[in-house]
Amino acid sequence: MPSPECEERKTEARVIAYEIGIAFRTPEWYSEAERSQKGVVQAMALECCLLHSRNLYWFFQGSRQKDDLHASDFIKVWNPPKMPYLSSKNWKRIHKMLAHLTRKRMKYIRTDQIQWNLLCIRNEIMEAVVKFLSQVEDKFRSEIESQLKQRFRIDPENLSRFYSTSTKPK
Repeated sequence: MPSPECEERKTEARVIAYEIGIAFRTPEWYSEAERSQKGVVQAMALECCLLHSRNLYWFFQGSRQKDDLHASDFIKVWNPPKMPYLSSKNWKRIHKMLAHLTRKRMKYIRTDQIQWNLLCIRNEIMEAVVKFLSQVEDKFRSEIESQLKQRFRIDPENLSRFYSTSTKPK
């Protein structure tokens, strides 16, 4: 019988895999909704992408509360890759547009700063995911990869093809 700690790690791996899978798939869902002119579905896909990317950004880059999962919980020395698009003014914009009903949200709407480069966001997140998976212990990586395959039909071997220096912001 697996130990409670082992079961907890498995659950954590599933939660992380879920965040990765949603962040990976939502730019595609957004594009599909755009092509079919389903505005509400498109808005949901956009917010979903931003929300889960925000969660993963915080997992890889952010400071944390006591009960937060963080990449450094799984890798002794975690040096996250740079995420210039997400860590620039866009981080604050995502936070204000999603996490709060705030007057500052109006600033972004009035200045037409509501466009997002979802592929750039996905690229930055997937670069961090690939780095994380290459450094995390094998059992934990296997559980994440298994979840990505089963729940999202994502082949972890192909994650690195979703980012390259040519698609990063200048």
